[in-house]
Amino acid sequence: MSEKLFERPWAHWAIAPVIALVAISGCGKKESNELITLKGRIEKTKMATETTGEITVRFFSEKQNQEIVGTALVTPQTRIEKGGAAARFLDLQEGMQVQGQVRVEKDGGQRKFTAVHIQIEGTTPSSGG
Repeated sequence: MSEKLFERPWAHWAIAPVIALVAISGCGKKESNELITLKGRIEKTKMATETTGEITVRFFSEKQNQEIVGTALVTPQTRIEKGGAAARFLDLQEGMQVQGQVRVEKDGGQRKFTAVHIQIEGTTPSSGG
């Protein structure tokens, strides 16, 4: 029966819009996820809880060939490290050099940035004895 469907040239035109609609809509799922790696300087932090908040970083985007300031959510699942050891959101300070990975989720024209991993570059010597 399906063989006869494709014997009719108009059948292709009838099915094509349905296939395109499914492909565009993604069946209600996110359009795409992208993981980007960046290196830059912390411009601002905004703590929501002890383990969550937002981090704003100034970095150079090779894709756009310019310096960009971007803000990402920091979640309890975000790995934060300093000097090879686990660190906390409170350890993130303005002016610090960091590198890491950010997940970019695109959904209906909106983009959501979530920090996956933040590595604090270099350590500041602690004062005191």
